[in-house]
Amino acid sequence: MARISRGRLLPLAAAVALVELGAATQTWVAASTEAGTSIAGTGSDIVAVVPALCMAVLAVVAASSLAARWSARVLGAVHGLLAVLLAVVILRCAANPLDAISALVSQTTGVAGQDGVRDLVTGVSVTAWLWVTFGGSIVSGVLGVVQIWASGRWTTRSRHEVAARGQVTAEPAETWDSLSRGSDPTMES
Repeated sequence: MARISRGRLLPLAAAVALVELGAATQTWVAASTEAGTSIAGTGSDIVAVVPALCMAVLAVVAASSLAARWSARVLGAVHGLLAVLLAVVILRCAANPLDAISALVSQTTGVAGQDGVRDLVTGVSVTAWLWVTFGGSIVSGVLGVVQIWASGRWTTRSRHEVAARGQVTAEPAETWDSLSRGSDPTMES
């Protein structure tokens, strides 16, 4: 199987998280009332945790770009768990869209209580944007699992690995002494 590099996986994961974040700002659920009022609820209005989860995925991806192998694996697991949590939240919204939009209906119409909202609403529909976000969460979860697998093969450079290859770096005291002498330790002699 081909090696999946950090430079290919992480930008893809970030792009998926940005698509999820963008889809969360679109209308997920639309409701109509007896009076003919149309009420549209965006993903972030209906399920406020969705943008936070998308931002958390972006933060994990950013941290993974700097992480060592073992911590990249841990971050891959966190990435996968965040994606599963996002998928569960979205499925709960899709399973009962009236409950999801009821707070927005109450705010718009002034009718409070689940029974009052149910009596008032004549139709509820789920838009494709909810499913785009759900699909993104599935892809994001798969990318988290791939990260767990692939990060063990990612190349890293630490000063210990450089020293093990015979490219010994100067000791900190030597660096300070060269600065005191007026020479730049970063420049070749």
